[in-house]
Amino acid sequence: MKHITITMAVLLLTLSLNAQENVYALNLKSIQGANINLGSLQGKKVIIVVCDAAQPDREYLRSLDTLFKTNRNRLAIIAIPATDFSKVVNPAQNRKLWEDTLHLSYLVTTPAKVKKANGQDQQLLMQWLTTLAKNKHAVRDVVAANEMFVLNEYGRLYAHMAQKTNLHGKFMKRVLEQVPTE
Repeated sequence: MKHITITMAVLLLTLSLNAQENVYALNLKSIQGANINLGSLQGKKVIIVVCDAAQPDREYLRSLDTLFKTNRNRLAIIAIPATDFSKVVNPAQNRKLWEDTLHLSYLVTTPAKVKKANGQDQQLLMQWLTTLAKNKHAVRDVVAANEMFVLNEYGRLYAHMAQKTNLHGKFMKRVLEQVPTE
């Protein structure tokens, strides 16, 4: 009887851990129209930064680019241009801004709705990041541009920065050096 109870407890724990929806199963579109397979990022920390689609903080995005270039063997960055913070932008002008003006080395998705209030229109990765039933970590909604979410090497959400973070400070260093737990 004791053996059955322990086996059942282990099985339930395994099922609850596997209940987290797998972020690596998600696919997004890049601003160039290419497929972004999140599964290809497995094994790296992933920073997802929400940006204002029409008026991105260029200095902050370039600072993220420096962080990415310095840590590209262990880090991926995905910028999501959010349409929630400013008026609708012309897609051609927006693409020109993100591709031709910023020249970022990391992934940039197509402009998207990021807030939970958008319901089914909320971008898929943002649905995963802001829904406890999907990420099994926290319920957080996006409030402002430049918020960041961090996934560990196993695709677990483990950090959310609700304000601009010093990308070269102690906190970010600690985030990048944290040993992943499955």
